[in-house]
Amino acid sequence: MRRTEPKTRRTCFDSRAAAAAIGACLLLAPIVAGAADEAIKVTAEATAPVPAGATDVRVVLTELLGVAAAGRGPLSFSEGRVVVDSTAIPAVPGLELHADGRFRHGWTEVSRARRDVDRLYLRYGNPGGRWSLGLGRQPLLPLLGAQVDGACAGLRLNDGLEGIVFGGLRPHPLTGGVDGRFRTVGVGYDARDKDKNLAGGFAVDWFGGALDRVYLTERAYARVSEAWVLHGQLIADFLSPQGILDDTHVTQSGKAEATDGFDLTQALLRARYQKAELGDVSFSAFYLHAIVPAKWWWDWIAAERIKRGFSSDEIDTVGTRRASLQSIANLRLSTTVVPYLTLRFDRRLADRRDGYEVHPGVKLFLAPGTHASVSYSARQYYKDAMNHRVSADFGADLAKTIGFEVEGTAMQSTPRQGDKAMLYEASALIYSGLGALHPALAELELIAQYQGFYEPIMSTHIVLARLAYRYRS
Repeated sequence: MRRTEPKTRRTCFDSRAAAAAIGACLLLAPIVAGAADEAIKVTAEATAPVPAGATDVRVVLTELLGVAAAGRGPLSFSEGRVVVDSTAIPAVPGLELHADGRFRHGWTEVSRARRDVDRLYLRYGNPGGRWSLGLGRQPLLPLLGAQVDGACAGLRLNDGLEGIVFGGLRPHPLTGGVDGRFRTVGVGYDARDKDKNLAGGFAVDWFGGALDRVYLTERAYARVSEAWVLHGQLIADFLSPQGILDDTHVTQSGKAEATDGFDLTQALLRARYQKAELGDVSFSAFYLHAIVPAKWWWDWIAAERIKRGFSSDEIDTVGTRRASLQSIANLRLSTTVVPYLTLRFDRRLADRRDGYEVHPGVKLFLAPGTHASVSYSARQYYKDAMNHRVSADFGADLAKTIGFEVEGTAMQSTPRQGDKAMLYEASALIYSGLGALHPALAELELIAQYQGFYEPIMSTHIVLARLAYRYRS
């Protein structure tokens, strides 16, 4: 990071575009204002609400040990997560407590010690549910995952439309900590009925007293028929990232990139067609300009698979600009055999390189409680490498709360500079509820996993143990 202090600069704010966007945001809100009572969930962040007078507590503890046969040193860290959602605060009807915190303690130099609070706030709503006020670190779901350390007031205009107004500090975009230099204010709305959902918002951020970011978010979901579902979302910036985000002006190629004025930082459009007796097919277009890093608690094993090419996902570093097209089709030949095909095209805009993937396979459901699949993938990574993968997996539920999964992959990797190499991976996972041992352990679940990477110059062996507990009242 080159600097963390604001500087005097020209404000690159497109006021006419912002005004038009705000107007569009407000005009969209009443479209489903006369909605029915039935609501639908459309965002991955939104969890099922806790019923009135109930408490839901989840605790997850993880221990990971890794050993490399050569080169890399040992890896060991402990992780924990605590999630609390309670609408049963004694003596204060209408008061709710919501918390979600994580920590990681690295026992070796390979992994760092980290901690983060994703949400920690109290919310009070009047008994009729007409209005609410939250104080603390809160997620702003209409703004696609934004957060505020401060206040958020909500007003339910009718059964299908709710508006919010928020203001306070913005969590540090790199560390997630509370930092008085970052401030944010904004508005948002959520309008829904049984077939449609529209949500969005508008926010202004400051860093050290200087205007830092002005952006708009929109999200739309519509079930246009029994077979067709449409989903889209976008984040549009009207001010080039400054302050602590100024490093995004340097692309992956190291060249300076001017982004003054309007900048589309995320856009997604997806259409899905599904017929129960035939299968389903989806088409999606995605664009990303990564202006903040991914959360540090990304699954460590998943990240290692991506780095080695065993997964088609990507880790988008800060400054990445990428556009993708993807189609996924599942054909239900019978209740036991489901062939599928994934086609994907990517363009990395920094150096205008293209990548693609062709991924056919077949899923098998041979007996109740079992599943298996076999697949092949040809993945070109922007002409940096060409990978051919063959994978197979099998899983089964041995009892009501006991099951296992095993998977193996062989991959031929051909880098742009270098020789072909064969790489392999193997994984095994077993999960078990502990209620069979004692009724008091009914809410405990144990997960044990082995992950091995076998490469020409070294092999890596990882063992993970995870204990999860849930309390509900």
